[in-house]
Amino acid sequence: ITVVAQVSINCKEIFCVRDVESGEIIQGYEDGQPRDVTHLVRFEMVLKERLVGAEDEEAEDGEWEMQIGRWQISDWDDILDGNVFFT
Repeated sequence: ITVVAQVSINCKEIFCVRDVESGEIIQGYEDGQPRDVTHLVRFEMVLKERLVGAEDEEAEDGEWEMQIGRWQISDWDDILDGNVFFT
């Protein structure tokens, strides 16, 4: 089982990317002013279920135990078109 959570995160951001050689601004603004930005972050966590205490794996006389994984970021602002590296 995979749980996916998509979260909008509101930030104040100063962002400027320059070409090292030319000094030309490739992205962002050079004024150094913070801007309100919303980032869309997608998290995924894998849950594993297993039957414990049963005579064999085909039996239904045991109890189900849930193993909870760790959250990991699978995409940020749809840069990866979802989660191509985790499918």
